[in-house]
Amino acid sequence: MPDLSWDMILTKGASLPIQVYQNRRRLWALWSWLGETLDTAYTRIVVTGRPRAGKSTLFQHMIGSAASLDWQKPNPSTGPETYRIPVNEWDQIIRIVPGQQSSARTHALDAAFDSPHLKGIIHVVDWGFNLPRDDVARKILSQSLIDAKGVDDLTALRIYNQEAECREFEKICDRARNYFLHKKRRLWMAVVATKADLYRAHLTEAQRYYDPDGDSPFSSLIRRLHLDVGRLNVPVIAVPVAPHPEAFVWGSTELGPQILGEDDRRQLLQHLLTRIGEVSR
Repeated sequence: MPDLSWDMILTKGASLPIQVYQNRRRLWALWSWLGETLDTAYTRIVVTGRPRAGKSTLFQHMIGSAASLDWQKPNPSTGPETYRIPVNEWDQIIRIVPGQQSSARTHALDAAFDSPHLKGIIHVVDWGFNLPRDDVARKILSQSLIDAKGVDDLTALRIYNQEAECREFEKICDRARNYFLHKKRRLWMAVVATKADLYRAHLTEAQRYYDPDGDSPFSSLIRRLHLDVGRLNVPVIAVPVAPHPEAFVWGSTELGPQILGEDDRRQLLQHLLTRIGEVSR
């Protein structure tokens, strides 16, 4: 099913029944209870993406743990997180793989893609808006990028991050390609563009960048995958979300969030759940 224009999602809202989103606190209770006991061999959905793309933050908003008064935005994950979540009549084990390069990350990816039960990939991206949240770490990285790469403004930073994002996505496409070719099992993929609050006015451009039929280096990786395995065997969708709007600061440049309302954020999350339900059937 073709996706809506990303601008239209916020104009018309999403079609997911409202009770699914309202039940997110019940989902969180189930998610938390089962999280420490699940066997990684039965991973149904693997969640991938670069460090600081917002994987854990996204899922904590999806299932309601972020609604707690004492919730704080999670630090970058150092180990995998495994949960179970029932959404839109499906009940799947989800494995969030840390973005930091480590043996734990490699092991988590190997375990997920070795599983005969794997059904889908949620790959989280951020359209180049990626920096450490810690002030000291951000300043150190900023200076090193200026000195080594000449990355001295926001446009250059986003190009640098998008190139790194493509390199990471190419590795995931390779794993998806090998999974299908060796196991002969259909595998769906959802590219989830977080931090849409930072590019609300450019959603159409962002959609073209991530869409399988787009004209970007990222889109070309999807087309290459489809040439090798077929669109029906590894269908790919792209969806924007803005679970936790906040300003993005790079040097003297500060870009404020453009999506502030709870209704807008909820519509995007509802649309994501709807699309995952559709592509996973």
